[in-house]
Amino acid sequence: MPYLTIGSVTDVPVAKDTPSTKFEQVGDQFRAFSGKMRSSVRAWKKDHPFTTTPLSLTDAAALVTVLEGTQPISCQGDYFGSATDCHVSGLTDRRLWLDGEDKRVLSFVLHEE
Repeated sequence: MPYLTIGSVTDVPVAKDTPSTKFEQVGDQFRAFSGKMRSSVRAWKKDHPFTTTPLSLTDAAALVTVLEGTQPISCQGDYFGSATDCHVSGLTDRRLWLDGEDKRVLSFVLHEE
């Protein structure tokens, strides 16, 4: 199974050591006047920031098309373990001149539903 598949783009090349998981708390925690902890936390959701390895212009364009498409997108592969729906944010496109070719490095965050 590919490491990361997003929508119709299989085997998204992920830069080494960039995948990580940030846990987002849905709800609040606070201390009452008595000092006792009060919580309205309903769930914990995961955010996954990724950076690709340098991509050709056509591969980068294909991935950008999927990332900018209708949300949520299907995300799967060895990284996720099973298919899950994700929303995309923070898409950046950095251009490089590498080995005489114009390349692109994409960075984005996948938010699990």
